[in-house]
Amino acid sequence: MIYSIKNSYGEFDDVQHIGPAKWPHFDLMFIHNGHVSITIMGKEKIDLHTGQAILIYPGSAFYGHSMIPITKVSVHHFKTLTETDFNKDRPFELFLHPSPLLIEHDIDRAVQLAYKPWSLALDKVQYALICLIIAQLRANEDRSLPPSQIETEFWPMIAWLSKNMEKSINLADMAAKTNHSESYFRSLFKCQLGVSPGTYFVNMKMDKSARLLSETLMPIKEVSAKIGYKEITHFYRAFKAYHGITPRDYRQKHLLQG
Repeated sequence: MIYSIKNSYGEFDDVQHIGPAKWPHFDLMFIHNGHVSITIMGKEKIDLHTGQAILIYPGSAFYGHSMIPITKVSVHHFKTLTETDFNKDRPFELFLHPSPLLIEHDIDRAVQLAYKPWSLALDKVQYALICLIIAQLRANEDRSLPPSQIETEFWPMIAWLSKNMEKSINLADMAAKTNHSESYFRSLFKCQLGVSPGTYFVNMKMDKSARLLSETLMPIKEVSAKIGYKEITHFYRAFKAYHGITPRDYRQKHLLQG
């Protein structure tokens, strides 16, 4: 029996639609960067932001789209041995509290395993990772915290950042885009998104550079310049601090063939 059907990353823009789809299996979508709107069974509209996720149950029709120019997600299709752990009173399960980086690490492991030759043992490992991810998402939801209401005014500014990664942008530039003072903007941004504006921007750069390294043959020096690093040594240092390996080693490990 195959347990894990698909584990992959993807990007949606504000024109491309998600679905419509109706799967005979579970579909977990985690928002790594961005903002999407999803409608379930033609009536329940749900907005999901960075760090949030939705688990759509088998047989539940859904469709959606990104609310900003680019949203990065991961999708996981899988079967389960039992459905007793799931609430059958509704066709989906939401995870609205920002999730720890450990979850993204486990997601990355599941996705990278998908590129290896299939075996039953490997499939069970992927499925175990999915169960672990869902357990961690649920653990976050069990905390006695109010739901995170992310200010929608930030998303145009974040979309602007995604289009201008090669430029030198500071806190004052970001705050000006939201018409807030620097101190208030910094405080509100961190409260809503869990990290400082500067860290968020660096994370965006590191995610984009990883995609360029794994999906294109662009020289590493050009990748560095593409995300705003004039000195390649600074790029190497930042990339290794974020991903744990050098850009060259990352490309050798993840570059898609064919």
